[in-house]
Amino acid sequence: MKKKLRTYLAVSYISRNAAIAAAVLSITSIAYCGEIQNAARDGDLKSVKALLKADPHLVLDKDKYAWTALLWAADKGRKDVVELLIADKADINAGDKNGETALHLTALKDNAEMAELLLAKKADPNARDGNGETPLHSAALNGHEEIAKLLLGGNASVNAKDNLGATPLEYASINGHKDMVELLISKGADVNAANNNRSTALHFAAVYDQKEVADLLLVNKADVSAKDSHGKTALHLAAIYGHVDIAKALLNDKAYVNATDNVGSTPLRDAETSEHTNQAMIGLLKEHGGHD
Repeated sequence: MKKKLRTYLAVSYISRNAAIAAAVLSITSIAYCGEIQNAARDGDLKSVKALLKADPHLVLDKDKYAWTALLWAADKGRKDVVELLIADKADINAGDKNGETALHLTALKDNAEMAELLLAKKADPNARDGNGETPLHSAALNGHEEIAKLLLGGNASVNAKDNLGATPLEYASINGHKDMVELLISKGADVNAANNNRSTALHFAAVYDQKEVADLLLVNKADVSAKDSHGKTALHLAAIYGHVDIAKALLNDKAYVNATDNVGSTPLRDAETSEHTNQAMIGLLKEHGGHD
């Protein structure tokens, strides 16, 4: 049950970031990079200048993984090299094979100074990678609040959806980044936005036992009765995973204890049949009138 739920709720958001990091490590070999990419990566400003003087077109050159010198310099925090490349007409919104731009990489690395520079030079805060993620999605998932503020100040869409329909608010809720959730809501994030599986941020908070995030979402009018594509409410999910404190918060916010999913299962039935259940959860649901 847990594996199934994580598959359709988490949609590999966390593992994907780990995959990106692994991919970056795998392409740091000189064998995959051109001379200008190597120089940019290493912060060798003198060599970058010499190479561009000899062949100005190198500013747009891409290595085996479609990384330009600008991508390498931004990823490694080489500000002086980034400034030089932009001045020499580098494409600031060029993406790698997955569509990751310099601003995506900077958001992931939590480099506020670099993000500020890129935004000032007209980097697109709403650029989407191959998964439909914007830089704000990455900042939200990783709790990079200063980056998020810069992106939002640069007109990043707070309710942008990735290819699976998930917003930055849902990303932030997965990892329990309360301050990020609060920031996004203050900037107009829709607390009831649902992804392609009709899961909301409250569903994610319930699955990942993010009590503080759940409380914040509820205070901001998150819908406790919202059902995902399986007909599960957040209370169903809290019951399945045995997250008693989440269940209490939901019940205190008038969650219907006997809501039924697509196959007629109630939270109590889910609790009784889940590998994660405990007597405290069963007792809580029965105390509030739950039945199977």
